[in-house]
Amino acid sequence: MTVEDILVAAITDITSPATVEERIVQLVRSGLTDATIAGRTGEMLPRVRAVRRAAHLPANRFIRGAIHDHERKTA
Repeated sequence: MTVEDILVAAITDITSPATVEERIVQLVRSGLTDATIAGRTGEMLPRVRAVRRAAHLPANRFIRGAIHDHERKTA
């Protein structure tokens, strides 16, 4: 393990959310859907939904083709 590895791990620990709940709230605020967040965090969908609702955040909606249209234009 190098000094660089230790520094990167320390910075990641400082800047990343301390709990799963904080991570879920962060991902909701970044615009991800509950299903996507569940997949990324390994949490069950009802748990993600409950955390989002407890934080008084609205659900992000999936918009079909929104990402794919952008990928097609830049490819």
